This record gives sequence, C-alpha cells and structure tokens, in this order.
Amino acid sequence: MPTVDHAAPTTNFSAGLSALLRELPGAATPVGERADWFDRKAALLDAAGAADLAQGARDEAARLRAGCQ
Repeated sequence: MPTVDHAAPTTNFSAGLSALLRELPGAATPVGERADWFDRKAALLDAAGAADLAQGARDEAARLRAGCQ
C-alpha cells in the first residue's frame, strides 16, 4: 500500500502563509501593492481549497483597484 505524505501540503501552505504575513501591507502601502497582496492571498487560499475565503480576498483586491479605499 502506498504511503501518503499529508505533511507536504500543510508545510507548503504554512510556508506560503508565513511569507504572505511577512509581506502584510500597511495603511501607507500604495493601493496597487495592497491589491496585489490580496491577489497573492487569494491564490494561496485557492491552493488550500478555501474557495470562499479566496473569493473574499479577490473581492478586496477589486475593491481597492476600483478606488474604494
């Protein structure tokens, strides 16, 4: 019977989340950069199977790009 390594996806997500949080934009960060950060967050959440949360991040990126700060 093959062995499944469940730690690999968790490790990849943890590493991605850590990197994302290190880059968390502040209020003074330009709007475009903040929107890009939310796009990266959405991609990470999509990869983790959290489609609803990913959509929320994409919505926030779109809101920022539309100028609704």
